[in-house]
Amino acid sequence: MDISLTQDSGVNFPRVLSDLENLGLSKKFIEEAAFPAWWKSDFENDQGRISRLISSVAQRLLLEINLLQGSSHPLFRFVPIKSQKFKLQKGQAPPVLFPFLVRSVANVSLDGVGFPYTPVSSNPLSVRSSILQKSSCVSLESLLDFCWSCGIPAVQLDLSTFFGKGSRGLAKSDGLVVVTDDRPAIVIGSSRKYSAWLLFILAHELGHIAHCHLQEGVLSDESFQDGVKDEEEEAANQFAQQLLFGDFSPRWSQYLNQRTLLKEARRLSKENHLDPGSLILNYGWKTGNWAMFYGSLEMFRA
Repeated sequence: MDISLTQDSGVNFPRVLSDLENLGLSKKFIEEAAFPAWWKSDFENDQGRISRLISSVAQRLLLEINLLQGSSHPLFRFVPIKSQKFKLQKGQAPPVLFPFLVRSVANVSLDGVGFPYTPVSSNPLSVRSSILQKSSCVSLESLLDFCWSCGIPAVQLDLSTFFGKGSRGLAKSDGLVVVTDDRPAIVIGSSRKYSAWLLFILAHELGHIAHCHLQEGVLSDESFQDGVKDEEEEAANQFAQQLLFGDFSPRWSQYLNQRTLLKEARRLSKENHLDPGSLILNYGWKTGNWAMFYGSLEMFRA
């Protein structure tokens, strides 16, 4: 996308920056993520380099450029998303900005995959069996390897460093599926650091892909606690559960403490080819004792 600016076009660097901020982007995000690495402040009065900057930013963020209607009209707008599905928490409004940024990240990731997409079986036990041929359990690392081997890039995107938490238009999205030209990508929007949480989110989003819940566009899961329940969410949850645990269903004693929970999770992990962190997370979900969950995970990470 090459453009050429003239001196009387009304487009200068302050307008470029202002119109990007009017999209909802923070100055920190614009300067550190949207602008290309070659851009320098010395170029702010160079029309040729400003033209290249506009083209580069538009390509990176999937923006349409408007140079024909004068300075009273926005210079940029996001290319519309063909389809959006939101699995929201109760009473939560859909995020405005986040899906567009996620789509941009997903498209950059898809460009980095050097082989075609291989459809994923809708049978989670089949996927689990394939992973266990190379790994001792379905862990975050082994599932990421499986996704990339199928041509499905999976990346984590935490925008809080650019926008701050709770910023307008950036309502929390735990996981998202982006499909462009029949090629899916997974973006984990959660800022959680525990691999057990990220593993379940990844498995859940892979379930959406395996069941073809989205043909084109963005599917956003805002939260896995107190979120909307529908057939697609139940199918993705069931897929994730069987992918991680197979046919095994843990039963937990009410007399466990943090140390004995960790010990039991490690025992069950070895006996059933399970990720120990996923077992501890399962305990938290089934009992509602999240303090025990976090305490045991901290001991597990130590």
